[in-house]
Amino acid sequence: MFLQGHWVQGLPLLAKGSDTKLAALARQDLDGPAEGPEQVTQGDAWLELAKAEGDTPRLQLERRASFWYRQALPYLTGLDKAKVEKRLKGLEKTPSLKERPLLAVAAFEGAWAVQYLNEARRKYTIDAAGGVAAELLPEGTKRPGRLTRRNSDVLLDLDDGNLDRLHLRGGQLIIDHFNPASTYPKGPPKTRGVGVRQR
Repeated sequence: MFLQGHWVQGLPLLAKGSDTKLAALARQDLDGPAEGPEQVTQGDAWLELAKAEGDTPRLQLERRASFWYRQALPYLTGLDKAKVEKRLKGLEKTPSLKERPLLAVAAFEGAWAVQYLNEARRKYTIDAAGGVAAELLPEGTKRPGRLTRRNSDVLLDLDDGNLDRLHLRGGQLIIDHFNPASTYPKGPPKTRGVGVRQR
């Protein structure tokens, strides 16, 4: 599954696989490295592994490295931050990562518990390819969706007549909810949600 960018589903399988190096790295990933330097170390490990792989595996491994670098950035300062920013820029210029929209979407990967200002609650599980499983709480209704890029915005459409605009701020997932979808982008969002990453 990781070859298709489905890291949420693929990591547990990799952790049980026969490739000992890949399995160990997947287990570290599942444990969730702490903020900052440990996240950079995790990204470095995926990037090092990518160097020995063919085009498709290398693409996904580089995306995983980019994911951890982006998670680390808010917690870095000075030279450490500059080094990671330079590393990300280098990855974006490689042939395997020319698909800039996919790279940006991958930063949202993970499971998020979201609380909206109108008291609605949802759980979003997002994979590195932009696939989304949305669960409406507490009833447990599930809807599939996909993240897309429109200009500089990352959008989520669950095919329910509404539209969500997502961005990351301070490690939290911020969601502007447009209802109906036609009010995006000129109208104000009807409500806003704040998501916390679950580990």
